[in-house]
Amino acid sequence: MTEARSRRGGLPLVATVSLMGVVACAGERWPTHVACVGDSITLGDGASTPGATYPAVLQALLGPRARVEEFGHSGATVLGPGAGDLPYEEQPEFGAATVFASRAGPDARVAVVVLLGTNDSKPEIWDAPGRKERFLADFQRVVDHFAGLPTHPTVYVATPLGTGDRPCCGIRGDVISREIVPLLEEVAKRRGLPLVRLTPFASAHPELLEDGVHPNDKGYGLLASMINDALGRSPPQPQPRRGWWRHLPFMR
Repeated sequence: MTEARSRRGGLPLVATVSLMGVVACAGERWPTHVACVGDSITLGDGASTPGATYPAVLQALLGPRARVEEFGHSGATVLGPGAGDLPYEEQPEFGAATVFASRAGPDARVAVVVLLGTNDSKPEIWDAPGRKERFLADFQRVVDHFAGLPTHPTVYVATPLGTGDRPCCGIRGDVISREIVPLLEEVAKRRGLPLVRLTPFASAHPELLEDGVHPNDKGYGLLASMINDALGRSPPQPQPRRGWWRHLPFMR
């Protein structure tokens, strides 16, 4: 049987369609929208310029194929009202991130990177009774909120920094590595979410943290590179398409 060809000649129609499929699959390995949710590390404290923050560097790495937005609030905690002193869920960035992810569009592949937990390690917050159980429940609520949006974002759980020799601001690296990180890993495992292990990077390279918590420009660049790698390894899932065959000519 003779293969069908396009009107202008060249590749057979079957080969052309196959090539288009390969290109489409390659494109779907990357997000079209990335919401960077977090605290002062996401906000970029310690960076020399706005262009040196991790969301800005991530935007440069992804290029025009994606839109990256920063939704960091300095001092924000995972722990909610009555437990955390500045719950992220009560900050305007939480609502702004929700709007951004929700309005990405029906063909968007949305990623939400959650980098929280550093401020929860402070003694006046973490040492109160029942904080571990409350942290686990509150973090699950945050990731479930974003995962449940109409655009079906893929939520990436990033483990917090703050493991330098002398973390600033009352933050405790030992609490982060020994208590908070295991809880984040538990949530990621329960929910089947990709995990971005940033804590070992911070532990191995304290020289990249300006004050034991916030990266310098080189540190933010490496942080962005690690998150970019995670987006490539576990690309955000495309939104489910229902009844797409109804739009084909032979089904009308």
